Amino acid sequence: MGKIFEAMYGADGDSVETETEANKQHEVVEEAVENSVRRYPENLILPLGRTFDGNAKWRRDMRKVTINLMVQADPQEVGGKAVMFSGMSKNVGTSTVTAQVAKILAAEYSRHRVLVLDVREAGVSDAMTLDRAMMDGYSVDDVLSGCDSEGIFRMLVSSSDEQGRSAMISHQLREFIAKAREHFDWVLLDMPKQGSTPLADSLGRVVDGVAIVANTGVTRVPAINAVEEDMEQLGINLLGVILNFRKYPIPSWLLRFL
Repeated sequence: MGKIFEAMYGADGDSVETETEANKQHEVVEEAVENSVRRYPENLILPLGRTFDGNAKWRRDMRKVTINLMVQADPQEVGGKAVMFSGMSKNVGTSTVTAQVAKILAAEYSRHRVLVLDVREAGVSDAMTLDRAMMDGYSVDDVLSGCDSEGIFRMLVSSSDEQGRSAMISHQLREFIAKAREHFDWVLLDMPKQGSTPLADSLGRVVDGVAIVANTGVTRVPAINAVEEDMEQLGINLLGVILNFRKYPIPSWLLRFL
């Protein structure tokens, strides 16, 4: 505020301002203060939230999953990559998997910066969302100005069923992801279940790949094959399928002897 203070009242040795000049300077100050407030939308960045750490085997498996994603999406380990996570159905643990992958990636890369875009179905949340902030006039740089430190950042995105608004949100998010690649090591999209939002097909073409989360005991192979064919036709890179809730009928101690 030092420079603004001087602009408003005049530095030492300046002549006394006229009323008109003082009003102009006052307007400059008000505009500067307004810009400083609008530079960063309030309540947009949220904590990652409570994550499920699981048992030791699940954590080891998730580390293997993450390493495989890194090798396929970022073989040179240069960062700036974007991956979408989408569930075959509800309650398959997509958000849990995304959060765990984010924690592992943040520990692996030098800048330790990971952004999670938590895409919700339309009307689910009343909180500040990324699409709402951008519709209100915040630029990509405005939003990213609040993400200068290390860590995992999470932002909500509200999808829309309206064709016109959905197309606008899609355009804004594609622009945002392109810029966010320069700011973060990884951008992870936590999407609703397959087929629930048109954003999945649009954003799937601009990310480096998509990981499908499936419930091992519920999801059927033909359903996964159908999704894979659809993605291939749309030019979407399917990185692989994450089998969550996998259970082993034979105890691990007994497997050692087989």
